[in-house]
Amino acid sequence: MAHQIGVDEFRQSFQSYLSGVFALSISLLAATWLSSTSSAISNRLNDRRLRRLTLESLRMLTADEKQFLHPFITNGQNTVHAPITDGVAGGLVAKCLIYRSSNIFQPVAAPFNLRPIARKLLTENPMLLGPARLITLQQRPNQAPSRVQV
Repeated sequence: MAHQIGVDEFRQSFQSYLSGVFALSISLLAATWLSSTSSAISNRLNDRRLRRLTLESLRMLTADEKQFLHPFITNGQNTVHAPITDGVAGGLVAKCLIYRSSNIFQPVAAPFNLRPIARKLLTENPMLLGPARLITLQQRPNQAPSRVQV
């Protein structure tokens, strides 16, 4: 059949070139497959590492940090407002558990949101926050108010 449509002569004339193009095509396909596979494995390993590090951070929380995170889980709040100078909020940002959700905020309070991986881990295991005990601002001696209700 190749002889009838004239491909046989073309194939014989350019066999060395066609072999090279075929080998190059197979090599590119294999490289693409390896790249996508390694990328998927790397993403999965990074996700597991992030989960492990976040869980370690959640297990090492202080009482003030647990109090700050409490409204996110027990009250289902998406945003908690706190002064930009609040050390507890700053520590939680440094631990990558929360983030400042906006650079535009009121002079007295900035909005903070819980990172999705931290929310997932705390929702799955709320005992990481300890018992549901709220400390009022008056019970925290020698500290400036750190939680502002907006």
